[in-house]
This record gives sequence, structure tokens and C-alpha cells, in this order.
Amino acid sequence: MNSNKTNEIKVGIVTLIAIGIAIFGFAYVNNSGMDKQNTVQFLFERSAGLGNSAPIMINGVERGKVTQVENYDGKVKVTGYVDNKNDLNADASAKIMILEITGGKKIEINPGMLNQPFTSEFIPGNSVSDLSELVSIVSDVSGDAINLIRRLDTISIAINRLITDTSFVNNVVETADGANKLVKNANSFFDKNSRDMSNLITNLEDISIKLNNSIDKNEPKVSKIIDDLDLAISNANTLIESADKTTSNINNLLSDLDKIINDIKTEKSIVNKLLYDKEFAAKLDSAFTDLGSFVKIIEQHGVNVNLRIGTRP
Repeated sequence: MNSNKTNEIKVGIVTLIAIGIAIFGFAYVNNSGMDKQNTVQFLFERSAGLGNSAPIMINGVERGKVTQVENYDGKVKVTGYVDNKNDLNADASAKIMILEITGGKKIEINPGMLNQPFTSEFIPGNSVSDLSELVSIVSDVSGDAINLIRRLDTISIAINRLITDTSFVNNVVETADGANKLVKNANSFFDKNSRDMSNLITNLEDISIKLNNSIDKNEPKVSKIIDDLDLAISNANTLIESADKTTSNINNLLSDLDKIINDIKTEKSIVNKLLYDKEFAAKLDSAFTDLGSFVKIIEQHGVNVNLRIGTRP
């Protein structure tokens, strides 16, 4: 009995050791292919259901696995490893795609076309919508599609009513007939008057050519006329200035005459006394009379002048 228990204990210990070795071996095998030098990081807008241990493929060939998925600065940072990064170029990109239709995700890397090694920190990527997202989009659009179908049905009913309305159809037919007649009349008018219109256009061209030639020939004369007008305007301005000065002188003369007239009208002036003062006029007349008598006496008797030069009397 004791030997059986001892055997059981031994078997249990061996089993535990075997399980530990298996777990350690499995972890070692999984991590043995991961090299820090071959670690790659992706930056996606969203994870789209990507999880750890998801395969990383390059051109459809599995080359590594995802080791960590985490939020990073409003986006999703995915860390993983590949067996070799030497075939990744500077323009490499990645997509999160469906691994199989029943579920699961993978990262598909496009190695790029540039012949330059990849040196960036992150491989830029985007995620493709899966079936659940497509179903959600279809469910969101279904309401709008139903409304659109109802509107189309309403439009079709309205069109049927218009088509079955004989008056509307007759009006449309009459309008089309009128438009057809108008087009025919316009064509007939242009056919009949095409020659006249051509002649008119030709005459207009001749007139424009003659006008251009006339302008070219008479341009010097027109320029001379303009120069003469400028000179005449300048002379007119000078004449106007002279007239302004003459007017100013006339105004001054009139002002002086006005002063003279005022002086004549005042009693203190000599002219006023000559014209208006009778006593002064009588005295002046008497003085002229005495002066005339004195002149006559001088003419008759001469002038006796007593003149002494050199000594005082």
C-alpha cells in the first residue's frame, strides 16, 4: 500500500515536471523566433478586432506574429516580429485583413517599391472593414434605401398620371410642333437671307478697315488740332487773367472817382467852393478883375523897379 502511494507520488511529480517542461518549451519555441532586431511596429486608426498571436504576412506569406496591441496617442499601436526586415522598403505599408471568413484577423504588409531600407519607427497602416462592419453599414443605409424606393414609387406614380393625362400630352405635342415649326422658320430665314447676311458682314469688315485706315491717316492732324486747342485754352486763360486784372483796375478807378465825387460834395473842398460857395466865387471873380486891372496898368505905365545890389539900404 505504501509502495503504491509512493509510485503515485512519483508519477505526479514526473507529470508536473513534464507539464512545466512542455510549457517552457512552448514559450521558448514561440519566443525563439522573435528577435529584437526584427521587431516591427504598426500604427492603425483602429484595431478592427486584431489580437495577440495574429499572423503577420508579407505578400501572402506568413513571416511573424503580433505580440502586443495597445492604444497610442488616439490611435492603435501594434507590435510584432518578423523573421527578416531586409525586404521591407521605405514606402512599406500594412493592412488589417480578414484571416478567414469565419473570423480572425491578420496583418498584410506591402513591402513597397523604393530601393531604400525601411528606417521609420512605425509602418503606416489601415484596416479593411469586416463583415460585421459591412452589415452595420448596410443596416444604416437600408433606411435611406427604403425612403429612396418610396420616393421613386411616388415619382413613377406622378409620371404615370402625367402620361395618362391627355390634355398634358396634347399640350406637349403642340409645344413640340410649335418648336419644330419655329426651327423650320428659322432655317428658312437663314437660307433666304444667308447671302444678304454674308454681304452685310463683308461690308462691315470693309467699313472697319476704312475706319482704321482713316484713323491712321488723320491721327497727326487730330493730334495737331488737340495741340492747337490746348494752346487756345492756354491763351484764353491768359486773357481771362488779364481781364480780371483790368476789372480790378476799373474797380479801383471807380473807387477813386467815388472818393473825388464825395470830396466835391463836401463843403471843405476847393472844387465845392468853386461850384457851390457864392461868396468865394465873388471874391475869386473880384480877384481876377483886380488882377486884370493891374495887368493893364503895367502895360500902360510899365514897372518901376528900385534895385540895389551889394549893400543894404
